[in-house]
Amino acid sequence: MKAIRLQLVEDGKPFMAGAARVTPLIADHFLGKGAFTYLIEYQGRAIFYGLDSGWYPEATWEVLRHHRLNAAVIDCTHGSLPSERNHMGVEQVIKVKQALLAQGSAGPETIFVATHFSHNGRFLHHQLEEAFFPHGIKVAYDGMTLEI
Repeated sequence: MKAIRLQLVEDGKPFMAGAARVTPLIADHFLGKGAFTYLIEYQGRAIFYGLDSGWYPEATWEVLRHHRLNAAVIDCTHGSLPSERNHMGVEQVIKVKQALLAQGSAGPETIFVATHFSHNGRFLHHQLEEAFFPHGIKVAYDGMTLEI
């Protein structure tokens, strides 16, 4: 149990996880119930871990406006289905990338990854790859590693 440390988190209040600074940001997933996405900063790099969320609340976008992301990992539970609440689909993931680029939080060097898939999304892995390829978004798979 020495390796496990429970951490109570609050929106916008960073905490340290080892040498990484982690900032919880409100997710659109059971709003008001403590669902978060995370901005993770480590050795000059920043990753947005945006799972279990629909379109991010304005407070989350505001924090991201002040960061340049090296990577963004985005929820795509709904696959081929449109959805902006609780989870996202392909269309919304593409819009998130466009919004992050437009506000200067991401650039051509930013790695975008879609993940958190469900059979309810009605797309197989190769169909997700086909949908995201033209937009420069990678599709996660078990065992995937990225160099950031």
